[in-house]
Amino acid sequence: MNQEMKLPGNIPLDLLIVIIFSTIGALMAFALPDGNFLRVILGIPLLIFFPGYALVSVLWPSKSLENIERIALSFGLSIAITAIVGIAMHYTAGLSLTSIVMGLLVLIILLSGLAFFQRSKISEDEAFEFEIPKPISIIPDSKPEMFIVILLAACLIISGITFGYLVTRPVSGESYTEFYIMDINGTTQNYPVNLSINEVGQVIVGISCNEYNYTEYEILFGLENTGDTGLTSTWEEPQVMNSMILTRHNVSLEHDGTFEDVCEFRFTSPGIYKIVWELEMNGQNTNYQVHLWVEVY
Repeated sequence: MNQEMKLPGNIPLDLLIVIIFSTIGALMAFALPDGNFLRVILGIPLLIFFPGYALVSVLWPSKSLENIERIALSFGLSIAITAIVGIAMHYTAGLSLTSIVMGLLVLIILLSGLAFFQRSKISEDEAFEFEIPKPISIIPDSKPEMFIVILLAACLIISGITFGYLVTRPVSGESYTEFYIMDINGTTQNYPVNLSINEVGQVIVGISCNEYNYTEYEILFGLENTGDTGLTSTWEEPQVMNSMILTRHNVSLEHDGTFEDVCEFRFTSPGIYKIVWELEMNGQNTNYQVHLWVEVY
């Protein structure tokens, strides 16, 4: 006979395990860095098993479904559920790791609660209970069940190899950096293009790192064709613009990191000037450059 696992208060052990480990998997997804082995191990069931198992438990609260069929359906439905949650998040809260994980966790908890309610409506003899099978034989007797076992094993092996490859050789998108300037209101409508002598102009200089690596940037700020003489390392005060001063500002960002800071400048003589912001990455020159024409009167 099989040994049934029961908890005090008639709490379904399988649903409790699903909720607990789903919560742990979600917490590890936020707490641990990308590629961490423990994060992957605890996160995989949250994506490819627990959502489907909770839904199967709602649809089949009784023992009418064999364990092997229940497991196979859990894997298949989980893939569909995860895809649907991703689409829903894309059009609502925005597609991100946080939104998908939280969406799946909430859905798993709701489905598990509904499954518990479904089981409570039928007799204890008919309601599904988590069981530890007696280890007599792991080989099914019927050919259909054998086919399901082989198919499930093949899917698990392929999934494991795929996840292992993605963990050891993560696929990243195209790496790039966004370098930009905005007006002091965070728009592109009111740049300080007309200034009087000694009037302070302000712009916001921004960098968005999508390099999939920690990147060190250096912003070079000055008039066009300014030489390397008269270098300064700060723009905490309004920079007096002339042909001999070039300001350097260091910024370090992780992937998906963003930098924005106010850059101030003023002129001591009238004329038409071209202010240039150039960007270096990891000590190397790049083609990233933005500029602003300013007329001083």
